[in-house]
Amino acid sequence: MGFSSPVWIVQFNEYALLWITFLGTTWVLARDKHVSIDLLTGRFSQRRKTWFELFHGILGTVVCLVFIWYGFWTTFGQYKRGILDVQAVDIPKYLILMIIPIGFLLLAIQFIRQIYNTCVDLKKSVNMNKADDKQNLSIDRKPG
Repeated sequence: MGFSSPVWIVQFNEYALLWITFLGTTWVLARDKHVSIDLLTGRFSQRRKTWFELFHGILGTVVCLVFIWYGFWTTFGQYKRGILDVQAVDIPKYLILMIIPIGFLLLAIQFIRQIYNTCVDLKKSVNMNKADDKQNLSIDRKPG
């Protein structure tokens, strides 16, 4: 009475997990829902948090660019040599691996977007501080 699943189910589940992971990271970063430990950053001032976000975005972009480069050349090598993933269903390995450089490219785009937004926030913060300084200076100059 047991149901025997097709032999290719496990193979395609493995591929789906890889693809979902790499596509999901971009979605999660875009919504700022990555797991973070605010033990350190919780003690930062807002300005320091913004600078830390900028550093985080730059570091994330650099790491993504390294993995894009490595992932592209690895995937291209698999394509060029015609390597197959030999399991229940033979599939060209590059079709499985191509999500790695694509996923890191999408993630890098999100990090660059995050850097841009952080720079806009920093600029607003600087402009607000300048406006506050001008206002304080004008208050100080009023005759008492």
